Amino acid sequence: MPEDVSGYTVLVLLFVPFAFAAGDPTFSVERGVFETAFTLVVAPEDPADALLVSVDGSEPSLAYSGPFEVDGTLIVRAVEVSADGVRGTTVTHTYLFPADIVQQAAMDPAITTSAAYEAPVLRTLGELPSVSIVSASSLWTTKVAASAEWIDPNGDDLQVNCAVARTGTTSLGYPKTSLRLYFNGDFGPTNVDFDFWSLDEPGIAPSAEQDALSLRSGHDSVFYLGAQGQYTRNDWMDASQLEMGHTAPHGRFAHVYENGSYIGIYHVRERFNADFLSHYLGGDDADYEGVNEGTVKSGTGAGWSGVMSNISDVAAIQDYLRLDHYLDYMVLNYYAGNTWDWSNYHNWAAAGPSAANSGGFRFYSSDSDICIYYDYTVNALYLPGPADIFPALYAAGDPDFRVALADAIHRNLESGGPLTAERAGERYERIADSIEEAVVAESARWGYGWWDRDGEWMTERARLLDTYFPYRTDELLRQMKAAGWYPVPAPILSIESGELTVGDDVSVEVPGSLDAELWYTTDGTDPRQEGGEPAPTAVLAAGGVAVATVDHGMVLRARLRVGDTWGPVEVGDYTVSEPSPLVLNEWNAVAVDATLDVRDFEGSGADDALGVLEGNGGAWIELVVTRDVDLRGWRLTMSDLRGPAGAIAFSDADVFAHVRAGTLLTVSSGLPEDATLDPDSGDWRAQLRATPEGDYAKSGGFRVSAQEWQLTAWDADGFRRFGPVGEGIAPRRGIGAHEVGALLVNPSEKTAAGSADYGASTRSTYAAPNRWEGGEQDLSALRGEGGGVLGEVDTALPAEMIAEMTGCASAAGAGWLGWAVGLALLASGCRTTTTTSTPGSRDCFADRDADGHGDAATAVACENGVSTSDDCDDTDGSVSPTASEVCNGLDDDCDALIDDDDSAQAEGGVVDALPFYADADADGWGDADSLVHACEVGPGAAIQAGDCDDVDATIHPGAEEACNDIDRDCDGVENSGFGSAPACAATTCAEILAAVPAAEDGSYWLDFPSGTQAEVWCDMATGGWTLVFNRNTTSTGSQGTFGAGEVGMDALASSPELSSASAAPALGWADIEALDWSELRVSAAAYGSRTYTSRTIPRSELRVRFGEPGYLLFGGETGYYWCGGPASYTDAGSGAVNNPAGATLDCKGHGSLGSGWDFSEYDSANAGLTLCGGDASYFLAASWGGTWISYGNVGGAEALWVR
Repeated sequence: MPEDVSGYTVLVLLFVPFAFAAGDPTFSVERGVFETAFTLVVAPEDPADALLVSVDGSEPSLAYSGPFEVDGTLIVRAVEVSADGVRGTTVTHTYLFPADIVQQAAMDPAITTSAAYEAPVLRTLGELPSVSIVSASSLWTTKVAASAEWIDPNGDDLQVNCAVARTGTTSLGYPKTSLRLYFNGDFGPTNVDFDFWSLDEPGIAPSAEQDALSLRSGHDSVFYLGAQGQYTRNDWMDASQLEMGHTAPHGRFAHVYENGSYIGIYHVRERFNADFLSHYLGGDDADYEGVNEGTVKSGTGAGWSGVMSNISDVAAIQDYLRLDHYLDYMVLNYYAGNTWDWSNYHNWAAAGPSAANSGGFRFYSSDSDICIYYDYTVNALYLPGPADIFPALYAAGDPDFRVALADAIHRNLESGGPLTAERAGERYERIADSIEEAVVAESARWGYGWWDRDGEWMTERARLLDTYFPYRTDELLRQMKAAGWYPVPAPILSIESGELTVGDDVSVEVPGSLDAELWYTTDGTDPRQEGGEPAPTAVLAAGGVAVATVDHGMVLRARLRVGDTWGPVEVGDYTVSEPSPLVLNEWNAVAVDATLDVRDFEGSGADDALGVLEGNGGAWIELVVTRDVDLRGWRLTMSDLRGPAGAIAFSDADVFAHVRAGTLLTVSSGLPEDATLDPDSGDWRAQLRATPEGDYAKSGGFRVSAQEWQLTAWDADGFRRFGPVGEGIAPRRGIGAHEVGALLVNPSEKTAAGSADYGASTRSTYAAPNRWEGGEQDLSALRGEGGGVLGEVDTALPAEMIAEMTGCASAAGAGWLGWAVGLALLASGCRTTTTTSTPGSRDCFADRDADGHGDAATAVACENGVSTSDDCDDTDGSVSPTASEVCNGLDDDCDALIDDDDSAQAEGGVVDALPFYADADADGWGDADSLVHACEVGPGAAIQAGDCDDVDATIHPGAEEACNDIDRDCDGVENSGFGSAPACAATTCAEILAAVPAAEDGSYWLDFPSGTQAEVWCDMATGGWTLVFNRNTTSTGSQGTFGAGEVGMDALASSPELSSASAAPALGWADIEALDWSELRVSAAAYGSRTYTSRTIPRSELRVRFGEPGYLLFGGETGYYWCGGPASYTDAGSGAVNNPAGATLDCKGHGSLGSGWDFSEYDSANAGLTLCGGDASYFLAASWGGTWISYGNVGGAEALWVR
């Protein structure tokens, strides 16, 4: 601050030394597997830093004294320490020598030195990837700091600091245990972006982002299983789900080392949980829930509650359950004969979104080590599977579920499905082959002399390949038919799916002598509607046979119907080699809460039209017409990893009757619409808004994402004309939530859906030709235009004209010369400015680009030029005073105004300007009833509509209400912000409801007498009740006295229903005695739904105050009330304690909830809110939806409300 010193003002500056971070040490030899010795030099990145090392797995503490001579397995850890004492990141390098490893004490010399096994052991240790875990701490179930290295002889290496722990239950008692690596920020990064997996495997491409890795020991599938140990069973189950087309953990086998000691082969696997789904389905980890054996392990539990609340309603459950994924999972487990310990609440895992209609829960193989274990005749159909969902849905008798089950059976067990004998066996053989030599090393480490590869392992593999896989499929089909699950077969196709020639015929028919109707479609739709009626486009085949001609790409779907019973769908997916008149050019994969990656090649990360904004304009796609086409009646279908992503249907509007090649069609879900096209005036693009009521494009809603989003285009006759195209097809993987997918070459009729030229881009070009680093699309060839390059406009001109225009006499008499020659003459200096001709001889001007407008700077004889001199660019034939202004960064009409500066309202306005919402107050929100046209978002133009006051920038959707009788957030309700923020807090929920009668249930800000402001849940639907106490069953321990003071107020922001389904403990209350209220109510909730609400209890009926020991609720002659209803017993006062004054002797004071809510301070009894046991158990059970829920388990919550 300024100080006055002897009349002068002096500014005193304090300099604080900055401690610079230390660098990362460098190693002269990278980690790996070696056969020969070498010299290792470790050096600090900054020569001024000190370098500490260790070779025993501990944190580096010894000063580096010189190179290491490495001739055996060695772990070197190093860290830099800056001059200021700042310690850098510890870097670890493991150097593995197989010849040294086989001599470790734990290795069996009978294996490592045998003639049959010595070479395979040495070979596999150098060929299979290795994981080296190094930690200064002993490993157990508590996470400890560690280094993990991935050493791949055939790929990239990785070293990351992380946490590690042993995992499992029963398996923890075995010598070889499973491990888990955690990348959660405890001891290193919060996630790892690295390709552990192969992109060559079938199914969904793996995510490169991991926040944890499981290293599965194999448990019961290894040598502990004796003669049947294979190590492959869980991997086969995962691979099967992937081949079914579902999200499932990817895995890979690797040798694992713990502080340099070999501990065998492990199945390195993505950890399946809620985080896993966020990587594949998008969104945040908090959007998802993980469930293990019926217990919610992460997330709110609302989604799982939705599943469990609808297990008898196939339509409702699909809001929360991905039904096809679930049924495929069930068929897989029945195929695998998973009878050992797979049950309704054991050995299964699931995960899914908390919100409805967001992709649904998926089930995964968990501890499937004793699958494909029994004889092929094993029958597992009696098992209910996870949480008894399957028998409940089946028993409900819904024909839609029965057909969905038959579909799952057919697509997996027949028609070349993943569980047919050939594919199932090939998959197992491929996995077994990958570790055929690795199991030799495993047997040396863990075989104990009684288990080896050529004996037990090879015998069991042969049994499975020879006697299980060849027969299991037919046997399971027999069992399912006998159970009534597969009453009607599928029809028979004459040609399997694949590529055909235009004009080929495909037939489909009823098998054998079956008396059945054959219904089919050729437009990709299901011939059966939900409920059981034939679809409007379905055709009933005469005589049980139908023939379809393949004129374009075609998807034929057919079903049989016997009476009212439908059979499974048979699908024939046929492609033909033909040019497409329409191709996908760009799609917006940017997530709603993300922006384009700012690491753009120009540093902007911006869209040319939309700028930089969250969501990058929402869901939109861009198509390019590559050949003149009639698009009337065409439709677009979309999907991603969450499932179907919507559809768009083009209308029969005239604008689609003849769409010319080179046209750009952009279809959005929310941007303004401009369906006009005028290519002759330079307007080659239309912007369509797809809504249920759209005049040009109709859609019930569609989604564009970064989760393997794909599009297919169908013509009016139902033929597939392009696609599926998108991520998962091309590119296989790699489009992120901060990018767009784009075609990175010029589009043409030859552009294929699987083109390698599709990729990710951070340069978005909405409704314009694509741009990328080093290039951009040129659509002029499609549009039949000149390229705009001199020499392409005029290939030849008279030599006399060249001589006249250039002043080069040498050009005269040369016949016809290209204009490029004239340019060369100009460049050579031959051009003169001689103007000595007789008056009138140079009264005209050069028109190099032949657009009828001359260059004022180049006078020529009139026979060689034009009379006008108003061309502002005589090298570009598309630029002249009579040209139309288009959005291209050029002054097309020579009025010195470019693009948006050339107002669309002025003469010569921008003909292909995009429509935006007028944004007069520049708050980013436009007036839905007023459009402006511009080349890009900017002042006065917005892509978001909904502004209710476009002259006040403080009023717009999302603005904070100020409680001033002005609708500031544009939701149509004044004062709707009452309670929406601390600045607008109310005192009670009833006060809010009185001010805003339309207020809905939710959390609102309230002012409490203590001065506290907090968000509290309000029950508006039943009259403005304020939540003042909330506890769920995940909250454990004695509650003790409560009610006076404020504790855990954040627990009041969530409804008891949400709390009941949440794995997060909730326990909190307001200072109830200090509040002004006259009525009280008690409620209970179970698994996300309210199960009990007491009558309204006047405050005058209460016999104790909150905060005092004893029972709170005493109803006089009406009985005692608690969460389950009136107390229903009498014990003549035996054992009564802390009875309220005036209470009768049957007011029992022990800690059982069954007899009321106890506010005593017992620690040994069930004091407080006890959720199990006690008197009046009938009412207790009823209050929890007919079930018991104990402390520590997700499922229940109880609440107090006042008003």
